[in-house]
Amino acid sequence: MALIEQKLYMTRNREHKLRELLDDLSKQYDFVLIDCPPNLGNLTDNALNAARRVVVPIQAETSSVRALDLLFDQIESVEQGLKIQVAVLAVVPNLVQDSALSKRILSDLRANIPVVTPFEIKKRVVLQEAYDKGCSIFSFKPPNSVKEQDAHELKKVYSQLATFVIEQLSKL
Repeated sequence: MALIEQKLYMTRNREHKLRELLDDLSKQYDFVLIDCPPNLGNLTDNALNAARRVVVPIQAETSSVRALDLLFDQIESVEQGLKIQVAVLAVVPNLVQDSALSKRILSDLRANIPVVTPFEIKKRVVLQEAYDKGCSIFSFKPPNSVKEQDAHELKKVYSQLATFVIEQLSKL
């Protein structure tokens, strides 16, 4: 990734490269997901410009809230610099643990950011196991009934997320 970031830095019209690559592809799909590295460099600028609509995962931790503020500043900078609009469709609490700190952060997020989802994705080992097997949670076969229940809950939350995002898109 660092090599790509460096190469983009020295390329003319660098903020538009991903958008140009995805132009033909986007006609074939309803949605194209772009998973960005957790930094705010040229790759993120490219993704923001290409996507114009974003779903932001956030951990219910103080450092993640600070990073979210930086991302919002980055979005504003890209919008102004490229004269585009980027819509934040959802901020999704992810890997949420059951703690007083998490509950306070989630409450603050929901009070201050209108697109924070009314649900959160709890930290689940079964998701890591599915990833380790190279499959999605929807096709993963959990090894026991406890993990089956966790997988069922995750599937339900991801379906809620899809519905939430589609509802946000209909408001644009």
